[in-house]
Amino acid sequence: MARISKTFLEAKFHRAMAMLGVKHEGKAYERGADGSMIANIGLLFLDHHAGYGGYVIRKMATATGGESNPFGSGRRKAAEFDAFLDGIIEACFAMERKG
Repeated sequence: MARISKTFLEAKFHRAMAMLGVKHEGKAYERGADGSMIANIGLLFLDHHAGYGGYVIRKMATATGGESNPFGSGRRKAAEFDAFLDGIIEACFAMERKG
């Protein structure tokens, strides 16, 4: 099996989220005019940490930085996350076919 890179999974994540029509472009935090950090509420972003087990999709939920886990809180290893994203993409195609 070929190695699945973080770059590959990030691109696939953005493709899947675009197909779902959810907010996924940008950073979780932006710097305000006064220099303060402002949460990008509603943004879905990919959180990766190898030491904690891999990949999870998070959603910025509050102005103070609260996050939710719309697809579950369990982290997935690269191959598992790749298959998970394949499932989302295939479901979107199936919905398009069904009309």
